[in-house]
Amino acid sequence: MRQVFLSVLVCASLSAELAAGTGSTPPVAAPDPTPGPAPSAAEPAPIGPESVWNPPADFNEKFRAACARLEGSVFSDCFVAQMAKAGAPPPAVAFARRVNGMGFARTFHDAGRVDLVWAEYPYRANENRVCLIVNGDPPLLDIDDVSRIDQAELARNPIWASLLQRHPKAAIFPANREDTTRPGVQRIAGGGTTFTAGYEVHDGCHACAVIATMRVLWRFDAAGRFLGTEIKSIRRGRR
Repeated sequence: MRQVFLSVLVCASLSAELAAGTGSTPPVAAPDPTPGPAPSAAEPAPIGPESVWNPPADFNEKFRAACARLEGSVFSDCFVAQMAKAGAPPPAVAFARRVNGMGFARTFHDAGRVDLVWAEYPYRANENRVCLIVNGDPPLLDIDDVSRIDQAELARNPIWASLLQRHPKAAIFPANREDTTRPGVQRIAGGGTTFTAGYEVHDGCHACAVIATMRVLWRFDAAGRFLGTEIKSIRRGRR
């Protein structure tokens, strides 16, 4: 009798354990062996004619009244906020942010795979009008960034070497950017594009005498990739 009782007790215990193991804990799903790709960083939206803005006549006065006492990035943020307050459309405000709140786009030129924007930086001491090559790779290039000019090629140029002998402090500055027909645009074989930009060589400082002029090609391939610069000409004297 005792043996029968023990047998029944063991069977009951096993049944209880099986019920607990099958009914109370749901199965755990295996991890996905192939996780999806990480999200890529958003590319900046292309700059187009909708980025151009013509400020109202009283914009400078209101902007300076609101922002004049500020400095650094707070000053730039204030400029962008005043643009929006003055009615600048979202693409124009986005362009201002792209140039770190320095200014606004005043003219756009569709040049094909890469384009041109003439911008105004109203609170700069000099060079308030600038020209930018946009929508390529990199997406924004300032042609007045003279550090981009091929310094090795410049050093090999005999006219430049002669200028340095007579004017050891010779410095390159942007030419007049008021003219929105320049730089000149040319399509080249293979689908690439070149932009011909003008510069002035001053005898040491921005206010010093102009001792020469330069023309520099900015070269892009068919995919819009920047290939570098090429010095097209250096001429003594002021044109």
